[in-house]
Amino acid sequence: VTTGAVVNNDYHALTTELALGFKDFISPDAPDIYPEELRADIDALNVIIYADFNLAVNLAALVTNQKDYEYY
Repeated sequence: VTTGAVVNNDYHALTTELALGFKDFISPDAPDIYPEELRADIDALNVIIYADFNLAVNLAALVTNQKDYEYY
């Protein structure tokens, strides 16, 4: 990166990319935030969090009537 900045619009994958792509810059004593044996569980939970929380909040903000608002 010529600017020295990390730029990413894919916030769903950002934490995973940081955990995997920057291992050379992380202290060996730091905890592994994306351990291989838990990755499937972490990924599955991230799908639920995105669908039930992040997406629902954004969709609720876009509704134009009370019925749809209460749905989200």
